[in-house]
Amino acid sequence: MLNAILLLSLAGAVPGDTLWLRSFDGTGSREDRPTGLQCDREGNVVAVGYSFGRGTDYDFLVVKYDSLGRMLWQRTYNSPLNSEDRAWASCLDRAGNIYVTGGSIVNPAANWDYVTIKYRPDGDTCWLRRYDSPFSREDKPAGIAVDDSGFVYVTGASRSAENSWDYLTIKYSAVGETTWTRRLDGVGHSDDMAAAVAFAADRGVIVTGKSYGIDRMPDIVTISYGTDGKTRWQQTYTGTGVGHDLANSLAIDGMGNAYVAGSVTNQGSSYDYVLLKYSPQGSLLWSRTYDGPGHRVDMATGLKLDSRGNAVITGQSMGAGTFSDYATVKYDTAGETLWVRRYNSPDNREDRAQALAVGEQDQVLVTGGSAMNGSFESYVTVAYNAGGDTLWTRSYKADGDGDSRATQIALDRSHGLVVSGFAATQASGLDIVTVKHLK
Repeated sequence: MLNAILLLSLAGAVPGDTLWLRSFDGTGSREDRPTGLQCDREGNVVAVGYSFGRGTDYDFLVVKYDSLGRMLWQRTYNSPLNSEDRAWASCLDRAGNIYVTGGSIVNPAANWDYVTIKYRPDGDTCWLRRYDSPFSREDKPAGIAVDDSGFVYVTGASRSAENSWDYLTIKYSAVGETTWTRRLDGVGHSDDMAAAVAFAADRGVIVTGKSYGIDRMPDIVTISYGTDGKTRWQQTYTGTGVGHDLANSLAIDGMGNAYVAGSVTNQGSSYDYVLLKYSPQGSLLWSRTYDGPGHRVDMATGLKLDSRGNAVITGQSMGAGTFSDYATVKYDTAGETLWVRRYNSPDNREDRAQALAVGEQDQVLVTGGSAMNGSFESYVTVAYNAGGDTLWTRSYKADGDGDSRATQIALDRSHGLVVSGFAATQASGLDIVTVKHLK
């Protein structure tokens, strides 16, 4: 019956058409934001984020929709003190279990702890684990990954006894037992904050982020741990200029090569996109930077690999007289640029790509926020074919004055492209709005 309904809804539709739209307003009717979006093998959509509750401050939020947009269930997590709880990252395993991690405050000092939750596909909580460092200071997770054996890796930042941030990575077993924890205090003994984690083909794990060097400026530091938590290799990358270098995205190919994306400060061009490729042994195979036509701020926000191992990055890039534009760059496995595509709104206002996905036939789908109609942003999603030709562009703007910005994107296995973000409304502040398009 569901397949018949879906086929009926697709009759006459063309790629890019909206199949359904769902809005979520928490009980506090204030600020609700998505921080993660996944589609499971059945085409269900899982939106993760945080929501302001009535009397509970911010809470973790997980909402699951079926392929037709009907809500199956929602779950929130509120800490015992009714204080702030914000989910910041999520992932799914092959069985459809949902893993969520974020920050939670449960002590009078208002310090954040890691909280990681595993939900079954039906929404029941399998386990919940809280991590408070031995120093009882702030601990903020940023990324989560689960491997094929069900081991869960969470990474982020944790304040040390000296009150500076260190990388903190935790490995949990499938039943939530802590297997190991690892900290990194960089050579500058200042702030070190991991941003992304992924597991390798040989069951190790790689973490990347930013770490302050001896020059008191942050560099991109990437670490590979074995299954036992021992460091296999550690590499540092620094731009040619004096400034902040940071990584925010990570992908590992089938050969175990690690791709790291972020932004670096280069001489003469301010911030540029950067893409690094490391071998399984940690050797830097190549590095590539992208400096937009404005030669100013270019900040990468997303990275994906296609079926051939080509790497695609996107973000926001200053144009020549166009303010910030979406800029999407595709590289082959040797680091050669295959194409660059920029999206600029019709009235030359700010366009900021936030997330990307790679679909069937290596289509590239990019979403974000664009001030395309006056001063307020709209969702804008752009689809390219494998060769970089634009297939379609679609936008969404909530009624009323305020921004609507897409921040998450996911693909299902059949017809759907799903984007999620936040939209300002006069009645309820910021709501989470999830839109499914025909891809």
